[in-house]
Amino acid sequence: MPRTTSLLWRAEANPRFTLLGSIHGLDDPQLPSDVVEAFERAEVVVFEADIHQFDMSVLRLPPGRTLSQLISREVYSSILQRAEELGVDPAELEELTIPACIFRLAAQAAAQENFDFGSGVDLLLRQWADEGGKRVAFLEPPDAVHQALGRLPLRAQERWLAFALVGLPQAAARLQAAERAWRSGDLEALKRALQMDEMYERLPEIGEILFASRNRLWANQLTGVIPSQREVLVVVGSGHFFEPHGLLSLLAAEKGASRLDKPLFS
Repeated sequence: MPRTTSLLWRAEANPRFTLLGSIHGLDDPQLPSDVVEAFERAEVVVFEADIHQFDMSVLRLPPGRTLSQLISREVYSSILQRAEELGVDPAELEELTIPACIFRLAAQAAAQENFDFGSGVDLLLRQWADEGGKRVAFLEPPDAVHQALGRLPLRAQERWLAFALVGLPQAAARLQAAERAWRSGDLEALKRALQMDEMYERLPEIGEILFASRNRLWANQLTGVIPSQREVLVVVGSGHFFEPHGLLSLLAAEKGASRLDKPLFS
């Protein structure tokens, strides 16, 4: 495993902390040694949200509503086609919100290529933290993202769904490319694999909810959730590093970080 990765950063501010950009899917569960070392040094690990407290009901539509009622015939026809290709029961999708439908189909597309969409760096580190009795903290409520996405106009949600459906055949390949880029610290390759530029250009409302608005909130919150005089590791998705409104630049501006450098360990 490589010794260092450029996705570990050290904020020399008040308070000081280490920031790790994670990915939400891994083919190889063995983490780079510097990530393991950063975790072992940490007394407190801060995650985006407490997944153990996630309310699954936010993924389902209210009684009497169905997915096919919310979207155009054209997009629904594409859903049926992708569901058949992936072996997903359309009746299952009918009960889901539009964001939940996107996540369900993407997870199935990855699973067909033996890629576990739910085996990310953050989940692995949370498991280690629980097993080791480390203190954990969180930046937002567990259902915050889904609640915010659900408040978007249906037209914006449908545009996101159509965009996701087109890219489903390449979902597993992009996840694999993202893992390779993450392990090598290649930020440009990771940005391409995550389709960050395309998302901000074609789906600005989604980019605002998934990344920009949360980055602004987190940059202001980090001082509040990080105890002083403790070694703290903050774990967020690597997509939060990229501009516009990247978390790294916001932290440098908002918190007066005197240094955000890489790698963390020599």
